[in-house]
Amino acid sequence: ISGSGAISVLSDILENFHPDSKIGIIASVIMGSTETTFYTLMVYFKKTRVKYSTYIIPAAVFGDIVGVLAGVWASAIIF
Repeated sequence: ISGSGAISVLSDILENFHPDSKIGIIASVIMGSTETTFYTLMVYFKKTRVKYSTYIIPAAVFGDIVGVLAGVWASAIIF
């Protein structure tokens, strides 16, 4: 969930497997598609004072899941 934790995991993956490997590319795609979701939601909600966020967070998580699956699928086909 935290940005620094995600970067640490990505860094470990890229050290153990090469950045140009299939695993490295898929990990980079996942990192790029989900890194700032919660940060962006919280910053914008605080700034605009959104009170009712019942459906927004599940929709954002669903969008992350779809983005990850599409990125992994595209990376698997291309590489």
